[in-house]
Amino acid sequence: MIASDAPAMDAPAFLGGGMSNAALATRPSLILGPQPSAAVLLLEIAIRTAKDVPGPFPPSVVEYLLVAGGGAGRGGPYGGGGGGGGVRTGNLSISPGTQIPIIIGAGGAASNGSNSAIADVTAIGGGIGADAYQAGANGGSGGGGGFGLEDNPTVPPFPPGGSGIAGQGYSGGNGSPFLFGEESPIGGGGGGGGGAGGPGQHAPPYSYWFDGGDGGPGLISSITGSAISYGAGGGGSGDGLGGSGAGNGWINPPQDGAANRGDGGGAGYWGGQGGSGFAVLRYPDSYALPAAITGGGTIITSGGFHIITFTASGSVTF
Repeated sequence: MIASDAPAMDAPAFLGGGMSNAALATRPSLILGPQPSAAVLLLEIAIRTAKDVPGPFPPSVVEYLLVAGGGAGRGGPYGGGGGGGGVRTGNLSISPGTQIPIIIGAGGAASNGSNSAIADVTAIGGGIGADAYQAGANGGSGGGGGFGLEDNPTVPPFPPGGSGIAGQGYSGGNGSPFLFGEESPIGGGGGGGGGAGGPGQHAPPYSYWFDGGDGGPGLISSITGSAISYGAGGGGSGDGLGGSGAGNGWINPPQDGAANRGDGGGAGYWGGQGGSGFAVLRYPDSYALPAAITGGGTIITSGGFHIITFTASGSVTF
């Protein structure tokens, strides 16, 4: 290396010649422009940091309530009430980006109710109430039995209600026998439809004139934020009362089961229709909103949860 004896030169004036390093550090740059303030620098750092932090993740598990369509009450004066639609509750594992199909079952019209489903989870429709001398249909909850006859070897005196499915509902009540008395007939009522919260009641035996059994109670759930009954049984023909809002029997003219509650229809001359099904998915609102909801689905955020309800078939993607 060749040593140089040339004296050090001062920096040109426009670069701050003759100024100390401390002064140069506080002087605005004439080449790059004014230096940003501390507040601006902090804001830029916050923005860049936020870009590197992922947003809310989709949930890995959601809570659900699934309700099938209720069964119809039997037409005619001697029939059983419709069974409530099966009700299922639990937790469902979620794969982000996967579309989850939702099927909402229709209430029965002179038939069993239709099934509802969330992906591969299925709730079974309620059974239709029985005609005279017949057993109620099986279903998520069973339909009520029709009235019977006393002292007749070919007709059962107490036709049984249909069976429910364990974990979804209960059996319907038995019908009672019709007995011709010397002065007036005795008994002869339809059993109440089974409900998701309990069995339908048997028609009272040997009572005076068409005493039907009450429908079984529904299952109470607060998953939507309000306590609501789902899957109640319809009342049997006579004076049977519907369980928790389901259709009543003949003397109180038969009513349809409540829509989107899965209630069974009341029995009577024309027979009440079953109520349609319902589905709810719920998870904490610290997780991301769904990527897409189609069909009959809506979403609200309340009480610390995202709550997705379906009153008609559709789908949801997380």
